[in-house]
Amino acid sequence: MDSTFQINHNNKKQGSTQNSNLKTQNWAAKQTIRYATLADVEAICRVHAATWQEAYRGLLPRDYLAGVSYERWLPMFTQTISKGLHDVAVFPHEGGVNGVGGCITYGPAREEELSGWAEITAIYVLPQLWRQGLGGPLMRFALEGLRQKNYQDCYLWVLKGNQRACAFYEKMGFTASGREKIFEHEGQSLWELFYSIHL
Repeated sequence: MDSTFQINHNNKKQGSTQNSNLKTQNWAAKQTIRYATLADVEAICRVHAATWQEAYRGLLPRDYLAGVSYERWLPMFTQTISKGLHDVAVFPHEGGVNGVGGCITYGPAREEELSGWAEITAIYVLPQLWRQGLGGPLMRFALEGLRQKNYQDCYLWVLKGNQRACAFYEKMGFTASGREKIFEHEGQSLWELFYSIHL
């Protein structure tokens, strides 16, 4: 890895990213992925809402997505960050919401049968910033942080049919196990696929 992109676990780690858009690449090269603070909560929630409405179009009912509001995530992220339940990191970007272009949440597995594993619970990049080199650095930041905490394996769940996300996870080294589950979310039954990676 070269030194064109900083990863700020302890202000010592460095990584790299590629970007076909030179302006965005030059901006990204100057930025440092950092851990989120309570001041970032609203921006993180707005990134979630905007990404849901675009990424899940055609996968979830139109009316349901139209009603998705950033406010639904406010209590969860306020608690997650204030109590340190999981790590939350943000990718600063001038084209983002209050300077946040993307975010990732990760930490210990929430499922009892996977005790000892790590989990990526969410990774979202604003739709207008897709394919501009934000997702890869965010994922590498999280995986490196998990390695530093001595996790050996990590998993995530992805909405079935979300081909863009599946392709991204596979590019990052995750593999599908064939395991599926139905996740009930606010009256919606969501089929999810299990992906994992050995750290």
